[in-house]
Amino acid sequence: MAGEAERLRRELEEVTERYRSYLDGTSDGIYRVEMTTPVPVDLPLDEQVRLFYRNAVVAEANDVMARMYGLPGATALVGKRVLELHGTDTDPANLEAQAAFIANGYRADGVETVESGLTGDVRHFLNSGFGVVRDGCLVRVWGTQVDVTERRRQEEGLRTASLSDPLTALPTCALLLDRIGQNLARARRTPGSTTALVAIGLEGLDSLERRSGPAGVDEVVREASRRLAALVRPTDTLARLPDGFALLLTEVREPEDALRVAERALERLRLPFAVAGSEGLAPSAGIATLGGGYGDASALLADAMAARDRARREGGGGTALFDVGVHFRAVARLELEAGLRAALSLGQLELVFEPAVSLVTGRVAGFCAVPRWRHPSKGLLPADEWLPLAEASGQALPITRWILAEACRQASAWNPPGRVADAVWLRAPVPAAALADPAFADVVSEALTASSLRPSLLRLAVEEPALPRAGTSAAGRVARLGVRLSLVRFGRGGLDPAEILDSGVDDLVLDPSLTARLGGNGREELLVAAILSFARALGLPVTAVDVDSVAQVEWLRSRGAAAIRGQLAGGIVTGPQAALLAGTVAPFLLPRG
Repeated sequence: MAGEAERLRRELEEVTERYRSYLDGTSDGIYRVEMTTPVPVDLPLDEQVRLFYRNAVVAEANDVMARMYGLPGATALVGKRVLELHGTDTDPANLEAQAAFIANGYRADGVETVESGLTGDVRHFLNSGFGVVRDGCLVRVWGTQVDVTERRRQEEGLRTASLSDPLTALPTCALLLDRIGQNLARARRTPGSTTALVAIGLEGLDSLERRSGPAGVDEVVREASRRLAALVRPTDTLARLPDGFALLLTEVREPEDALRVAERALERLRLPFAVAGSEGLAPSAGIATLGGGYGDASALLADAMAARDRARREGGGGTALFDVGVHFRAVARLELEAGLRAALSLGQLELVFEPAVSLVTGRVAGFCAVPRWRHPSKGLLPADEWLPLAEASGQALPITRWILAEACRQASAWNPPGRVADAVWLRAPVPAAALADPAFADVVSEALTASSLRPSLLRLAVEEPALPRAGTSAAGRVARLGVRLSLVRFGRGGLDPAEILDSGVDDLVLDPSLTARLGGNGREELLVAAILSFARALGLPVTAVDVDSVAQVEWLRSRGAAAIRGQLAGGIVTGPQAALLAGTVAPFLLPRG
């Protein structure tokens, strides 16, 4: 036993010697902090931080650690409270560092603290370490510390240099963006506060450089900065841009206030410069106003510069105001367009169906395919909100291909082999751009072939602007397909009977606004009756949409309407539900005798 004890003693001495050697040889500060009263780890985070400052005391350290605080050796550091080293328990950076240490399971890896307690000189340290938890309480912290004060001072010097333009001593674009960001945060906190950014350019500096050299350009830029500086209030910021200047105006009550400042700036820049060859310089200004809607500072700067460039293109010497409403609508449109490009591959598009009930048989005679986009952040979007965008962005044909393929696939389930007399038709929307595409006929043929759906059961729904004109290639393609053509939103005017007949239209779908007129005054009902009479004269069956009352049904049936859609006919249903409803008798109708 004595021999074993001696062996353990020697091993302990060796470990202690290696530990002391490491403490003395490393360039990092090493420390052990003890809690005079253990801190329960189940307390709220801010309470743990408060108790840490109250109880944390340096129990062990190396000399390197002590010298970081201007002390001669480790013994002078032992016994100091952490609060003494930090100088305060309210510094936001230190509170954040302590909170991160606790939230990370009492571990830190390069967490920065700012300390000034012992010397009054602000020092920056990077701390790494771990806490020891026993019986549900933090009892000690082991850690290492690196002094990065000089590095931070150098970085600050470089940052300061990058924020000041060497030619004019004005703030640079980097500092301007920081100021805009501060105003953006203020606008979010205080609705109604307005900031305006005026971007100012001098057209002709390139020509001036060729005539007078870089020194001439520099002199004009310096003089221009002096003239503009006279317009700046204490709360405003005049900055140098790579191709001009920017004036950030705070607390602007109306956009007209910014316009007046911009005009005064241009008046000053139109005055002659004492540099030969500068007579042809033309100043321009663009204004963008900041409410609470911009997402980042660079967007406001980009918009002001875009407005300035527009003013320059319009002849120079003037001011243009950026339309923020147009900006946000454009941004939203671009975001929606980008999402739409991925919607197909991500499986975000879906089809539902709206039953059409025949007013002759009383049965569900067909379905209208209704595409929807299940947007990941905006929720379920109806086709009216994105199908026009698909046309404008060149995505009409791929999306139409999917709509037709999926709709025909599901429609084939409604029409099993042998179902002829009471076959159920399908009406699918076709954007104008898709209908006019030379590949459209192939797209329809592919959908019909893949689904085995009879062409006569497919009705292509088009609006008046897309209606094929007689003799056009689009009309010929539709005729050769063997499918039917439905003119939707009929009754808004614009087409004469000859155009409708020449287009090869097989049936008409009333505009929803016409159904809304039923049940109102007699004059409005006369208008709808006249439209139905016009359709009968053409020999074209008519479907009324958004029908929601039996009274409307009876009125439409008495005037020769062929079918209805709407809540009364079943509303929106899924594909499987459509398969169950196909050919069934609507509960509110009986077949005509």
